[in-house]
Amino acid sequence: MTTASDTYRSLGDVAELDDFQVVPWYVDGVKKRVTVTRVDGALHALDDLCPEHGCPLSAGLMIDEITIMCQCGGCRFDVTTGAVVRGPATTPLRTYPVRENDGKVDAQAA
Repeated sequence: MTTASDTYRSLGDVAELDDFQVVPWYVDGVKKRVTVTRVDGALHALDDLCPEHGCPLSAGLMIDEITIMCQCGGCRFDVTTGAVVRGPATTPLRTYPVRENDGKVDAQAA
């Protein structure tokens, strides 16, 4: 029997994450890049590609503690919820359950 905890995949070392910094990781086996950030001590994982322009958000700019801006078109997203803060994008980013486990970042990004 498979449980939710069985679907977590290790992404990398949690030491790579400082508050309000975004770090992209490639999820082995599912051919997907996710961006992980830490906001006020809590981890958040979301798709790394802007749904409007296809540019990596991890190469974008953190506007404030929770808002990232796409470098291609200026779309802004809330990194804690994936919500569009400012368009032209209208599609929110997909978010994923993420946790810290024995010094590693694990996410359910299947």
